[in-house]
Amino acid sequence: MKKCRLALVLRMTTVCSAVMMKLQTLPVLLTSIVILVTAQQTALERQSLTDGLTGIANRRHFDAHLHSAVAMAKRMKQTLAVILLDVDDFKAYNDSYGHLAGDDTLKAIANTLATTLQRQVDLVARYGGEEFACVLPNTSPEQAFIMAEQLRLEILALMLPHQASPTAGFVTISLGIASLKLGQDISDKVLLNQADKALYQAKSQGRNCTVML
Repeated sequence: MKKCRLALVLRMTTVCSAVMMKLQTLPVLLTSIVILVTAQQTALERQSLTDGLTGIANRRHFDAHLHSAVAMAKRMKQTLAVILLDVDDFKAYNDSYGHLAGDDTLKAIANTLATTLQRQVDLVARYGGEEFACVLPNTSPEQAFIMAEQLRLEILALMLPHQASPTAGFVTISLGIASLKLGQDISDKVLLNQADKALYQAKSQGRNCTVML
């Protein structure tokens, strides 16, 4: 009888020791799970803010960034500029060269825009289709115009053939600029609407040019 009790006690002790060892590893396991879930959430969030084709910021990212950037500029009493740009005669390009070539062209343009605007505070985004947008904090209207013209010339320098374009034999872009000047109290939506009007005017003036309102 005593031997049975002793065996039972030993068995229970062994089981308890095994349970305690597993409980000791539980915090490590939980920490690993939390790290994995956090990493997955971060990756999903980054993916939701990135354009799938070009790898730059998407429209959702741009809208949120512009809203906060305008608020910051007002609070810090700084200037800010928005550039909207559109690839000229892009439908004709797709019709002539195919949509795969069109995708490659959009990638090349996005990469050129991102590498040309080298300040960390600047944001380049694909606004939709063949349209792109840039947010330039602490940038005067004059500086914004210079930067926009630099973008236009860099795209032209790619010399991407576009024989169907009535504008030029190469891919070109049109740009519209709107600026938040010192002391102005306008919303990000108003600023974006002004940039869109400037872009429309650039298109009306023959494309491959920059217009600032």
